[in-house]
Amino acid sequence: ADTVSIGATVNHTLLAESCGSSHRILDWVQGNGTISFSNNSLTFSYTAEVGGLDVVQLTVENENGVRGYVCIGFYVPEPLADAGPDQALCLGETTQFNATGGGTYLWTPATELSSSAVSDPILQPTNSRDYQLLVTDEFGCEDVDSVTVQVSPIPELLPLFPGLCQDDASGIDLSSYEDLMNITNATGTFTYFDEFFNPVPNPGVFDAMDGQVIRVVFQDGNSGCADTTELTFAV
Repeated sequence: ADTVSIGATVNHTLLAESCGSSHRILDWVQGNGTISFSNNSLTFSYTAEVGGLDVVQLTVENENGVRGYVCIGFYVPEPLADAGPDQALCLGETTQFNATGGGTYLWTPATELSSSAVSDPILQPTNSRDYQLLVTDEFGCEDVDSVTVQVSPIPELLPLFPGLCQDDASGIDLSSYEDLMNITNATGTFTYFDEFFNPVPNPGVFDAMDGQVIRVVFQDGNSGCADTTELTFAV
């Protein structure tokens, strides 16, 4: 099949191998494009109008009135919009689309996009929403795709300042403070670090010292979003 763009015209000449010295195109059927030809030749013009594979059937006749049929295919490329994969973000994060298929691009809504008319706008969304992409090629043909951006809130942790007597400062289970820190009651994982961000080796049996700071990281088990806080001990 010949490749031709929508709106473009190509010329094609048939090769006649049947008996007789004079052949002509008599008629054509089917097809989505437009055929034009002269009745005294085997040359015709095809103008593409619809994307996809187009097959035209031509009737050919020689000077003796003997007729034959030939089918010719034309492949008409179409724009194929691809807005990219769906994205999951934490509130405050920035991302960038990387669409393909144009031509020209138009995103709707334009809310929180750096530009609605480029393939790769940057966005820092504050809410979850669907974005629709319209791609238009040079011949005015269009295709659409969409992408979903899911925005999850950041879990919120409170800093704590536990005051302990000397006798109570040994063998502390740091997880006993989790419900007090986790004011959003999110489900997830707590991790504990010292002030130099080294992991606390045994947070279930911890010996606190006066003024000691424990850094706490919580990651939401559903969204993966995280927050940090500190435990500062007074002994």
